[in-house]
Amino acid sequence: LILVAQHTQAGTSSSNNHAHSNRHHQNQTTHDRERTDYDITSSTAYMHSLDFIHDDNFIHLLHRRSMGFSAQEHETMQQIMHDYAQFAHDMITNDVEHGELQGRYIILTPAAQMCNRMRAFMGTVLLAILTRRTVFIDIGADGYAARFHGLFIDPGWQWELHSIPSTLQHLLRNAEKKKLTFPYESDSAPTQRKVHGVVADQVCGEWIDDTPVWSIDSHAAFLPVMARNYNLHKSVLERGDAEQFDYRFASYFMDRIGSDGQEYIEQLEVLLARVLFQLEPQLQSAVDTLIHDTYSKAFAYYEHQGVDMTAFDVVLNPPPVIGIHIRSEYVLLMNPSECRGNRIERCVKPYEWFEACGVAAMDHAWNLNGVPPYLFIAADTKQAQNAAAEIFGEQRIYFRPFDKTGGSFEGIQEAIIDLVSVSSMDVFVGTPHSSYSEMSSILSQPRRVYDTQLEAYEFKWQFTAIEHLHRVPLNRMIVPVMTTVGWEIAKLNTYTTGRVIDIDIDDTPRAIFLPQTKDHKPDYQHHRVCKQSVTAGMGWMGMFEMLRNVACYREEWHHPGKLWFPAFDRA
Repeated sequence: LILVAQHTQAGTSSSNNHAHSNRHHQNQTTHDRERTDYDITSSTAYMHSLDFIHDDNFIHLLHRRSMGFSAQEHETMQQIMHDYAQFAHDMITNDVEHGELQGRYIILTPAAQMCNRMRAFMGTVLLAILTRRTVFIDIGADGYAARFHGLFIDPGWQWELHSIPSTLQHLLRNAEKKKLTFPYESDSAPTQRKVHGVVADQVCGEWIDDTPVWSIDSHAAFLPVMARNYNLHKSVLERGDAEQFDYRFASYFMDRIGSDGQEYIEQLEVLLARVLFQLEPQLQSAVDTLIHDTYSKAFAYYEHQGVDMTAFDVVLNPPPVIGIHIRSEYVLLMNPSECRGNRIERCVKPYEWFEACGVAAMDHAWNLNGVPPYLFIAADTKQAQNAAAEIFGEQRIYFRPFDKTGGSFEGIQEAIIDLVSVSSMDVFVGTPHSSYSEMSSILSQPRRVYDTQLEAYEFKWQFTAIEHLHRVPLNRMIVPVMTTVGWEIAKLNTYTTGRVIDIDIDDTPRAIFLPQTKDHKPDYQHHRVCKQSVTAGMGWMGMFEMLRNVACYREEWHHPGKLWFPAFDRA
């Protein structure tokens, strides 16, 4: 069974049809892969061009943004953030010199683990840009060991609250404040036709307020909610200063959400994250080394398994690797019958489900002669790592030994190295509901880059700063449903609907449930279903159901995309 949109166009314009060079894909099928097959999903409105009826490589094409982003998109985001950083720096300097608050500020107090804090900070930065406020984060709130310094390159202003001058800290403590709490879901009942409270303000409010300090408590990924605030977008444009960073942000990035929906918000989320969270050189070097070591071990594994290696080269074109992030607490909770005795090493079926979703998203151009693909594992416990070795075999997997916890800053540094590395392989499989998996996808650095000049893939062991933010591809994660627990399946569907498509990998032929309609009912209880994201980005519980019920509803801003998700047409 394949559910499809009847008016989807197959293929793209013939002007871009070029066969791939055999330099890197000598093991292609007899049907030469056209270049446009790979660059389709690096463009906006790609749904119009995907041939998911006839192309058996459809899932990989959707999984990988092979061409990265346009130079203009990257340069625009980079310049916006440069100008905002200068604005924030000048505000801080001025208020310290004068000993009084003349500027306006936002202080974010986050909670939970590191990736929750990073996601909440991204949303707060968006709000700060659009309202011309300087933002600080109390990154170590609740005694958490995290800090940005030592992980990410300084963005151009002092972003950690406790690192700013003591004079300014004193002024902020004693200033008039507006206190806000941003939730991760609406508290309106699903049957209500009205969204109220702070969530309604996030979607519909203009956020015009002269209170010197906004104090925000949140660990929610609220950026995708506020990025769809048409009224805030409109109020910024009505200020009319086209040279300012807020105007350029609203007119360039938010405008496109209004015209292209879920497909375009990827540019906003990923480019903002790549500019904001650039790894410190020593961490980036550790990521590059880990990726190199993984592919070297993969080459040796395939060679030992008897794969025809003539199409591969250990330096120029190493064979494929699947990256898997396993959050063991979730695996155990959702699989009580499969993980006997609550022992992670007994979770064979869930682990193999991760693997199967990764295989479904692999490029069919690879010919591994039936040999199971090599796996890189990022897990949250030593026991989960050892379980992977036991289930898949030590010769087939690689991971960094788990010897530090997230309770120390050194442990957080190691988690960030894994975060970027696991999603930088050829395929990325995440854990449902995981903020770590979502941030990993957003910050992924896949190394197999399509070069439009060579008309072939190149393998990049390192990226320059410009390439890191522009040419680097992106892996949109695929996740296994991985449970038969009814309430969790319903919860996961609520969390992901409007952002993913379902793939039943046990159906024959494989069923792709696209678009999502009200009759969208995969056999979750008896078949293995994977959810493939249509964009890399953050989740907010029940977002599109909530957006459908806001008082300021505008279809072009609040619908996830009519071709993809007609189930969200407003009655």
